[in-house]
Amino acid sequence: MNALVCSRLLRSLSQNRLGAEGAAALAPALAANGALTKLSLAQNKLEEEGTKAICEALEQNTTLKELDISGHRFLGSNIEGSAGAKHVAKMLGVNGGLTSIDLRDNQLCGIWIDRRGNQNGTNTAEGIVAIADALRVNGSLTSVKLRDNRLGDEGWGAIFAAICANKDSKIMSLDASKENIGPTGVKLITEALRMSVTGALTSLDLSGNQLCGLDLYGRGTYTAEGITAIADALRVNGGLTSINLSGNQLCGIYTYFGELRGTYTAVGIAAIAEALRVNGGLTSIDLSRNQLCGIWSDNYGNQRGTYTAEGITAIADALGVDGGLTSLNLSSNQLCGLNHLGRGTYTAEGITAIADALRVNGALTRVDVRRNNIAGDGAVQLAAAVLCNLKIEMFNEIPIKEMRANSLTKLDLMRKDVGVAGGMVVAGLIPVMGALTALNLFSNDLKDEGVSAVCEAIQSNKETKLASLNFGNNGIHPVGANAVAAMVAVTGALTATNLLGNWFDAESAKMLAEVAKQKGISLCGILRDQTTANFSNQNLKPPDAILLASDLSQVVVTGGLTSLDLSNNELCGLDDFGRGTYTAVGITAIADALRVNGGLTKIE
Repeated sequence: MNALVCSRLLRSLSQNRLGAEGAAALAPALAANGALTKLSLAQNKLEEEGTKAICEALEQNTTLKELDISGHRFLGSNIEGSAGAKHVAKMLGVNGGLTSIDLRDNQLCGIWIDRRGNQNGTNTAEGIVAIADALRVNGSLTSVKLRDNRLGDEGWGAIFAAICANKDSKIMSLDASKENIGPTGVKLITEALRMSVTGALTSLDLSGNQLCGLDLYGRGTYTAEGITAIADALRVNGGLTSINLSGNQLCGIYTYFGELRGTYTAVGIAAIAEALRVNGGLTSIDLSRNQLCGIWSDNYGNQRGTYTAEGITAIADALGVDGGLTSLNLSSNQLCGLNHLGRGTYTAEGITAIADALRVNGALTRVDVRRNNIAGDGAVQLAAAVLCNLKIEMFNEIPIKEMRANSLTKLDLMRKDVGVAGGMVVAGLIPVMGALTALNLFSNDLKDEGVSAVCEAIQSNKETKLASLNFGNNGIHPVGANAVAAMVAVTGALTATNLLGNWFDAESAKMLAEVAKQKGISLCGILRDQTTANFSNQNLKPPDAILLASDLSQVVVTGGLTSLDLSNNELCGLDDFGRGTYTAVGITAIADALRVNGGLTKIE
């Protein structure tokens, strides 16, 4: 068997229960193979002896670039924890070819979490210290994955100290998210960053930790020492360009089984904001899911806490003077005082401050403020600020740069959560998108405001080539239905639009159906060459049935359709448990449509 064929066979041997014996049998082939560049031995229970055999073979193999020997959260370590880690470390100390290694879920410190969430084992630093010592001298690795090893503050501190002390290190990013790193670990990490002699490490993910001493359930005691240490490091840092601080309870509040607890403080976020004012290297920061405005939602969708704009205003003020930051994520912070259900008291104070900052900031190219229920005047101001700032290339995952360049014929924003403000931004750019033929805005919480803005933009664009438009599942009420109807009535190129899953009443659905029949347009996204349509399990209501009936009654829309599935919906207004109010208006409309439909041969 030649080396190339062998390399293809060896590339992925994960989850094969090789064990120590199988690994020992495989090792000689690894030592001799000169074609293999990528190898996965994940979840194979190699144990210490098998790990030793593999690692000794790789000490002689300099062609292998990527190695995965990760374990499994519940099935255990692949390399027998710290015992195997010593052999991995010895190999990394001499191997000059490997560029990527995956050591996740290997109990490198001897402890693990069982299925019930209980910690087991005895903590030992022997294995992770050995790995750290190897990273202190390794000059070939560009990626090392160490998550889910319960390294703790000291373990992660050792890893960062080793990488930052290695002037030849090529490791560019570290993922230390959800690792229970507390203030002590943060101090060790930031001290390593401050003293760093490597210019390679540019990206750091610390999301989902306990940087301020509190976990997701509020266990611990809040302190700003950790986040202040990060802020201090950012002031002098010259290498780090990206940091993720998402989900760290930076403002001292948290949710306990849906109930908001803790005491709001802006000390931590103010320190970050102040660091951004003098930052000289950081280009990207993620501050999402940090309750920056002091409020959160319980399990029933009720808002808890008291709104304050102190934290978000501090960030906005920093953006007004910061010239280095190019990417900012503020999503899921209830910046306007409303939760995802619209509950709470709306205020535009925080988002107005952000909008004002965006008007003068000349560096940001990517901004994310999704899932903040921005509406009304706040949405109008934010959208206007984004559209006026020609530097912004991406807003709420909307590709503004490509849209301005009129380089898209299809724009798919399905389930991007762009929100009302995002809808207004899309609307503002439609006039310059002459090549656009298909626009998918399904499930984006556009509501009446966002949908109306998009419809008015399409309606005003007499040269539009738009043939397909998806507005499904966007919380559109009868007010929005009127805007859609007015747009459909005058848009000549449009042949298919999807309006299912919204909040129409029967009358607004009937009004849309009348307009669609006059124009020969689908209201359910059915294409003219489509032969089958599956609408099962979509929670469709009686108004949706009226829209479906409109499509089924038009030969030009569904003339080619032979099979239709409408099973497991609520077309008569009742769910599986009989809850709701029965009405036959929807199913009667479908029945009437079926009387004139001559193409369907199968319906469920």
